[in-house]
Amino acid sequence: MKAATVTAAEMFSVGDYIVSTWGYEQTNVDFFKVVKVGNKTVKVVKVGNTVTEYGSHGMGGRVVPDDANVRGEEIAVRVSDHMRVRGYYATKWDGRPQHATWYA
Repeated sequence: MKAATVTAAEMFSVGDYIVSTWGYEQTNVDFFKVVKVGNKTVKVVKVGNTVTEYGSHGMGGRVVPDDANVRGEEIAVRVSDHMRVRGYYATKWDGRPQHATWYA
């Protein structure tokens, strides 16, 4: 039996965020803001992030999206359980600060 198809509009609204975390020796966090919603895709723009809390060692903390820092052009993302943005897996952001680490 085939699973029911969910449209992009059932999952996203303009203003929602998609988050992608990636990295090997550090955890990078990329946020993308939804600017258009289609039937099977959303269009997003990459936005920066703001540190809300620093970790005890000073090389990490928690980050949230920063709309004041738009980075780049619109990107079309096909909505699915396994969304990919620029080659990395991504999910709808749940509103909680994300753990990130850095070296400099």
